[in-house]
Amino acid sequence: MTAAHDLQALAKRLERLEARVAITELLARYGRALDEWNEDDMRLVIADDVIARHDAVAPPFKGIDILINIMRDLRPKVQAVQHFITNTHVELDDDGAHAVARAFVFAMHDTGVSRGGALLSAGGAYRMEVARADTRLGWQIKTIEVAENWFDPRILTDIYTDSPMSGQQP
Repeated sequence: MTAAHDLQALAKRLERLEARVAITELLARYGRALDEWNEDDMRLVIADDVIARHDAVAPPFKGIDILINIMRDLRPKVQAVQHFITNTHVELDDDGAHAVARAFVFAMHDTGVSRGGALLSAGGAYRMEVARADTRLGWQIKTIEVAENWFDPRILTDIYTDSPMSGQQP
């Protein structure tokens, strides 16, 4: 091996490592944007044509605007929410421009505990397809799949009743 070849191989490894870190940060920003009800950040981390599957809640839907409308609809029903996204694993494609990110998620939904509401929990796994994008983050989420392993059934009855997610198909 030549020094030039070694340097080229090292540069490629560094680029892939930087991509993994950026994608892990992308998932953290996604969770924070949800928790802070931040529409601008949602539009930054999620592609306009995102396809989302949240099977326990509703049929699949397509588009960031629908996701933003869901957030707006949920806001009066949920005083606070926290998503804990952990154990992130990033599988980069050979081209380094696409990846699949998998992570576990634990979410708490406060429907107004201080005034008689409930603290509702859910746990599951994310599978997100991400791609390089012309944004300041360099990456965006293209698909979001949520597989619920367990959840308080009141999430369906107390939070997602009459959600704009109903009936949306990609």
